[in-house]
Amino acid sequence: MLKFGDLIKDAEYYNFDNTDTEPEISVIMPVYCHNGKLLRRSIESVLRQTFRNFELIIVDDGSRDGSFNTVLEYAQKDARVRIIRHKLNCGLPAIRVNEGILAARGKYISYQFDDDEYLPDCLEILHTEITSHDEPCLVYGKTVIRLEDRVVYIGAPYNYALLNNENQIANNSVMHHKCIMELSGMYDPHIILRRFCDYDLWLRMGRHVPFYFVDEEVTNVYAGQKGSLGADVAISNFPLLRRYLETYRDNRLIPEKINDYDVDSLTSTSVFNQGDIDTLNRIEIIPFLSRTTYYLDETEKNIFNITRNKKRICLLLKQLILHL
Repeated sequence: MLKFGDLIKDAEYYNFDNTDTEPEISVIMPVYCHNGKLLRRSIESVLRQTFRNFELIIVDDGSRDGSFNTVLEYAQKDARVRIIRHKLNCGLPAIRVNEGILAARGKYISYQFDDDEYLPDCLEILHTEITSHDEPCLVYGKTVIRLEDRVVYIGAPYNYALLNNENQIANNSVMHHKCIMELSGMYDPHIILRRFCDYDLWLRMGRHVPFYFVDEEVTNVYAGQKGSLGADVAISNFPLLRRYLETYRDNRLIPEKINDYDVDSLTSTSVFNQGDIDTLNRIEIIPFLSRTTYYLDETEKNIFNITRNKKRICLLLKQLILHL
């Protein structure tokens, strides 16, 4: 079984020697192969914020397009930019975001992505709101989703019942107390949740702390970019994923335990029967592991190859039967 800790062993750290200041906010940005104007636009939208007391932790998930050199260029110019680099691509954004959170020094956490954009006063608006409340909480603003043919706005006053039906909170429009993750747990990095890990976190956080909506535009999201998670990960078998979202995992996802969290096993939950597990293994887990076998040890690789070959044989037999 692959654990969270297995996927962060190759981390390299840059600009982590500067510990003289304690930033108020930690902005976490996972990066993968968006080098060029998209990546620069995203980084610069953070560095140009009217609120200045923050750190930007960029976690490069094994980019091969020069993205690391670009982020290193910014880190050399601005001490607020800190980098965690991986030479291997794990393909699980929740892993890389959690890494950034574990390294964060700020009291508050915000998020950005390598193809999206903060509006200039995003952090100031969210910080003003979150500091107006005495208890740990999550605050979020409105997001402009820019599609090729239209513009869509998301963000509405908080209602947990409505959130259960549909996610109306954009990841990069959020700010929350870091300490909340001791209650709700961190992002669930399981393979089957890689498209829904932010939605899952809001649902879990919403059971522990209040959410507050700020009726102001704070971010732009550029949907459908080539290579983005939303464009590359298909939505399949959502009813099964919905059942997984409803399982209690908070205590296993807290920072102190996250290293031992399984990212490819379904045996720890009782909501799936063997047929469900076989389905999710076939359509989600095995295809993913086939692209990331460099994280498996030799025994795991042998087991995986046997499993994969059996499935290939079964598919071949089905094709032969159809042609009889």
